[in-house]
Amino acid sequence: CERLVLVDGEKDVETLATFGITATCSSKGMGGWQDEHSVYLRGAKQVVMIADNEPYSELKAQRVRASLLGVAT
Repeated sequence: CERLVLVDGEKDVETLATFGITATCSSKGMGGWQDEHSVYLRGAKQVVMIADNEPYSELKAQRVRASLLGVAT
């Protein structure tokens, strides 16, 4: 896909889908992201991450970003 939005929960995925936006999340949000999840995003031209407005969400998003470097472009 050209652009994929990575969010922190399933409700966010469903909301974005109503606007025709391709989105996904891990089963436990960004805090549950494992490096092996990154291979499923291989080939995505752009991955946009939207972290929740909660303590530590930005740190979780940074860890996911590091996991995606070199996998998604």
